[in-house]
Amino acid sequence: SNLFPVKYVSISHNYTVGGLRRITHIKAVVAKVLIETDEPVYAVKRERLLFPIGRFWTVLTTPELKYAFARGHIKAVTDCVVYEQEVIFKSYVDKFYALRQEFKASGNAEYEELCKKMLNSLYGKFGQKGDDWKKIGDCAGESDREEMVLDMRTHRLSKLRYLLGQVFRMTGHGECFDSFPAIAAHVTAYARLHLWSLMQAVGWGNYFYCDTDSLIVNEKGLECLKSHIHNTSLGGLKVAMTSSHVTIQGLKDYSIGEKKVIKGIRKTAVCVGEGIYEQEQWSSFRGLLRSGQPEDYVVKTITKHLNRDYKKGDVTDTGVVLPYVFDATDREYMKELGYILPNSMLLVQGGLIQELDDDTILKNISMGDIHPDYAQTYLDAVLTKPASQDIMAYELRQENKLANLPKELKKIGIHPDYTKLYDTLAYQIPPVADIITMAVREAFTPAIAEKFGQYQDFPDDLKKYA
Repeated sequence: SNLFPVKYVSISHNYTVGGLRRITHIKAVVAKVLIETDEPVYAVKRERLLFPIGRFWTVLTTPELKYAFARGHIKAVTDCVVYEQEVIFKSYVDKFYALRQEFKASGNAEYEELCKKMLNSLYGKFGQKGDDWKKIGDCAGESDREEMVLDMRTHRLSKLRYLLGQVFRMTGHGECFDSFPAIAAHVTAYARLHLWSLMQAVGWGNYFYCDTDSLIVNEKGLECLKSHIHNTSLGGLKVAMTSSHVTIQGLKDYSIGEKKVIKGIRKTAVCVGEGIYEQEQWSSFRGLLRSGQPEDYVVKTITKHLNRDYKKGDVTDTGVVLPYVFDATDREYMKELGYILPNSMLLVQGGLIQELDDDTILKNISMGDIHPDYAQTYLDAVLTKPASQDIMAYELRQENKLANLPKELKKIGIHPDYTKLYDTLAYQIPPVADIITMAVREAFTPAIAEKFGQYQDFPDDLKKYA
């Protein structure tokens, strides 16, 4: 029964607080506002999504604006986009939720899961982003792959994709066709406010962790939520599990009793050390293109190192997380958080073009979310290595035995099992025409040539040197 934006009406850069309050009663709105609050309920997107308190600018949707107006939290407004609004998901949700309950009652777990995914994933399609690709030519015979190309004239980096005999250049990354981010933003806003209302019902100190659609609470908290618990009612809560022991490491990283939940770590992963896991990695289509060998599907074993630094609030000595406080004294800090850093790969490439020293490049890598202990390893991996042909040519010039070839090939990722192959290929075979010429010179003596009249009437000196 919630209302969602369906049609763009107008955009304004000079709304008043009073005007914004009035328009939220009749239209759907997305607005940039100045908030002053003691509740960590308003999302602020910096390098990551934060829920601070204090005084700060952020972008809110209709349900969040109504909540903020009811508590006097909005102090100013700048940009505002207005939409017509309607109930748009009711028939879809009713249909799939009823189907899900039917499949659950009949024990059809696969179809029940399918209905669950249809219900949970629809909203995200309205906010989906994707790469924009432009065809720039044909490339018959080229293998399917993706590669990065640096234009030495403009110093611009481009991504090319070779696919089915055609070559494409990535021109940007933005909204997908038929997207409507305001709808997705309203869905997540409604969900966050509902979760916040449940946390308020539980009371401070009775909840330990919240996720997208769940809470970890104590017995008192469970008692407070009894009226919300219903296993089959749409939007109702259910008790997933109980335990006398909970360990919370961070975001989507916790254990309840014997059950462990770690985002990005498979259930079949093997723990080889504190925060270190080994697991299989199955390549996506894009991953196969990046590998340069899409015809070979290889399941790799990778090692993951967990970074358990919590950066969405201040963790006290007792383990309680307090929200960040944004206020006038934090203005420079807020300004710094407002910038989005390039990823570590781009920081390395830019640093090399700018001829920065290695220490500065390593520092920039760490700023891009790579752990400082692994910055040098990351840099070594990113720097371009010579092609295998160049390494073989160089080693041949150093010595004929190629004793150092296996070591150098391994540095650029050649598996030791294939070193012998490169050892053999290092010695070039003459072209076929040269081989034929050499064979003819060996077998085609002057005596044989004379029978064919090859040297007839030739001067003796020419015969000699023929």
